[in-house]
Amino acid sequence: MKKCILTACGILALVRPVLSAEEFADAATFREAYSRIQNDYIKPVNATQTAVNVIKGLNKVDKKLRVADDNKRVSLYYNGRIVKSFLKPENSEDINAAVLLTGRMVKAAQKVSKTADEKDFEIADIILEAGINNHLDGDSKYYPAFSAEKKGQLKNRRNFAGRMIGDILYIKIRAFNKYTLENFEQTLKGNPDFSGVILDLRSSPGGSLAEALKIADAFLDGGIMVSARGKNDESQQYYNSVSGDVAQDKPLVVLVDGETTSSAEIVAAALQEQSRAKVVGTKTFGKGTRQDLFALPNGAELGLTTAYFYTPSETPLDKNGLRPDICTFEMLDRKNIGDVFKKAQPPLCPQEARENKNIDLDIAEALIKSRI
Repeated sequence: MKKCILTACGILALVRPVLSAEEFADAATFREAYSRIQNDYIKPVNATQTAVNVIKGLNKVDKKLRVADDNKRVSLYYNGRIVKSFLKPENSEDINAAVLLTGRMVKAAQKVSKTADEKDFEIADIILEAGINNHLDGDSKYYPAFSAEKKGQLKNRRNFAGRMIGDILYIKIRAFNKYTLENFEQTLKGNPDFSGVILDLRSSPGGSLAEALKIADAFLDGGIMVSARGKNDESQQYYNSVSGDVAQDKPLVVLVDGETTSSAEIVAAALQEQSRAKVVGTKTFGKGTRQDLFALPNGAELGLTTAYFYTPSETPLDKNGLRPDICTFEMLDRKNIGDVFKKAQPPLCPQEARENKNIDLDIAEALIKSRI
């Protein structure tokens, strides 16, 4: 009996060893990442779920490594053979336990895989990137310290263009960045005598929400532009217009298409639902989430979806997109624009890339000339 007890204790020690989290590299980084995901990510994901997803990223380190999990344990395989199994934490929300599980699996992988052992300094980036980018919502990302992508920041001044088309002011915004409002104000100052405005947001991936809201605000004279609600928010956060209409209620048309995304959709929705603009084009992409950026101890950054955006009428933008007032889906250039206004709008308006379709621009001009 004594021998059996000792044997059982030995087995238990194999699956639940006493291990300090600081005994493996980047433990603090894993802890911060797991904590942020459990507490701030828009959907409920506990620390153990995140740890298992991250651990599965060991396959990206060495294709011979594979991790399997069931309700009670996670198991490491190398070249088809089991190496070790560990019990999952009893409390799935125990962040320290999730970090310890990660450390054990990483160390076990390094003992059997020369590739994993040689990538000691890279392994945290590899498995965190795989676990986060592939298992959250697609918009949440892990950015290594030296990532070339670096959060997809949009800094190019040429993301903005403005010119007169006859007596109509045409403004094209490819992406909203810190230069957008400055360029917008300069364009207005240089072209004060316009009869209406065309705001072209076709193929705009969005960009800075703060800068986008400044453009929407410039055309509104009060009212809600957008609201946001996170997982732990008791009430929605509202973004209201405060500046007043710089176009003095002159006709405004917004052009959108299936590649109009994120903050560009928010601008179009705000202007449409406040009855400030007519929207022309096709259904927009449907990305209505807010990403917040968190610094990690290893110099990397974690971009997490932390809230959903809602139009002024409380309609969620995410996965829905914005339907235009005039749908131009599959419309080709044609001379008689009047036919477009006579034709009943279709019940559906599928997404389509229409950045270079001239008929959308022609329809916008005709709307402004008719004073909408």
